[in-house]
Amino acid sequence: MVLSRIPGVDEISQKYGGNLLTSVHDSFLQEVEKDKVKEAIKETKAFLEEEFSMIAPGFRVPVGIKISERSWGEMKKYEA
Repeated sequence: MVLSRIPGVDEISQKYGGNLLTSVHDSFLQEVEKDKVKEAIKETKAFLEEEFSMIAPGFRVPVGIKISERSWGEMKKYEA
């Protein structure tokens, strides 16, 4: 499932002035322009939580978001 989402997450990242940096297991690391973070999060979350009907009707994966302005080690849970 994760592999099928890479192109879309990269496209969203680029739309907001950034890039998809890496994907590890079930996680994506994106960078986007600082003033576009909220919009990028909203669109990425919606995209990743779309239905995976090829697995089962109505199957969706809940997504958690963490953010940091500096490094992976400083990431904190994002609460909208």
